[in-house]
Amino acid sequence: MQSTATVQSGVVTLELIGLNAEIYRLSKTRLRFNVVQKDKASPEITDIQVTKVTQQTVEFLFSCSDIATAYIMLALKSTEQPEWQELKSLGPPEYESTRSTYQVIEVGAELQGFGRFENLEAETEYAIYVFLEDRGENRISAPGLVEFKTQGKNAFY
Repeated sequence: MQSTATVQSGVVTLELIGLNAEIYRLSKTRLRFNVVQKDKASPEITDIQVTKVTQQTVEFLFSCSDIATAYIMLALKSTEQPEWQELKSLGPPEYESTRSTYQVIEVGAELQGFGRFENLEAETEYAIYVFLEDRGENRISAPGLVEFKTQGKNAFY
């Protein structure tokens, strides 16, 4: 059956047909749906913070305004904000001297993301940039940024 009518909501009935239809059973036979307007709002970082720093690792937490994909770059402090394409492709950085590394984190309905970077250098200042893109392909207008310094070589933890 093919329909050309525009609908805002509806129900689709599912059934198995074919050679083994009598052997298998669907757990659900109806699918209810609602059509919503196109998402035009950009996702934003509502909070970002470093939660743990050691000589060689950092853990961070961020909150955002919408379900999104977070593209994250860690680099030496004072590294210029990366271009969108650099983040989306996970590098390479324009300059190797920035020591940039990348991550992608999927942010779900809880609207929080958690990340960790390892193999950092002790007593070094770093910056973490967080860019967001939501399911409507809207991109963050101002990326999240948090700076930190790894612990010294003589630090105990």
